[in-house]
Amino acid sequence: MTDSIWMSEYQSLEDETARRAAIGTPRVTSTTSVTTERSTYGAFTVDSTELGPYFCGSPHHDLLHHVLDNVVGWWPSDIYPEMVRHGVALEFGVGDGTSLRCIASHLPVVGFDSFEGLPEDWREGYPQGSFRFDPPRNLPPTAALVCGTFEEVLPTYGFEGAHPVRLVNIDCDLYSSTKMVLKHLPWPNMIHSKAVIHFDEFHGFDGAEDHEQRAWRELEDDIGFMPKYEVIGHGHQAWAIRLL
Repeated sequence: MTDSIWMSEYQSLEDETARRAAIGTPRVTSTTSVTTERSTYGAFTVDSTELGPYFCGSPHHDLLHHVLDNVVGWWPSDIYPEMVRHGVALEFGVGDGTSLRCIASHLPVVGFDSFEGLPEDWREGYPQGSFRFDPPRNLPPTAALVCGTFEEVLPTYGFEGAHPVRLVNIDCDLYSSTKMVLKHLPWPNMIHSKAVIHFDEFHGFDGAEDHEQRAWRELEDDIGFMPKYEVIGHGHQAWAIRLL
């Protein structure tokens, strides 16, 4: 099933240009507000220059929607100028499939999850086993699932032979799970395609600095370098960047 995702048809630049001319350039929804003030999120105080603009709207995935509509949906002309919407997304932590379906409406996506819930306690109110779901059914043809723990699946998964990775959605919650994902991502592929990385729980709660955030800050030690990136922005707990 994942082979069909990697081999999805490319869309020509001419077709995409015509499509966007018909619908207009995507804009941030009216429910989104932006602030540049210094803010405190649980035990972690950060400056907005590090987290970027604040996209605050009613949907839980407001920042992800912004990324899909305004960042991922159109490639700069210096990368594969002859085609756009060329590539795939990866999601780590699928849950009930809500964000997977959202991503699949924009580009092909492969979701990774054990569907057994959190492998260990996270923060207060989320013990081991939280977020246990049956694998979502009736997914669109642009979505595929890889079932299994990250430790079992990622070390041998053939990322480097894939189409360019345009988006990585990290909804791992835990430090250990996020660290495993970051260690095995296809970084040369992602840097070449200027991929977006979206963390779903990067900040905004007590102990945030000990989980997805900590794994990101340790990335250089894990892979030998820290990729260059620009900050896209943050949501209630999410944070998004684009590799350069």
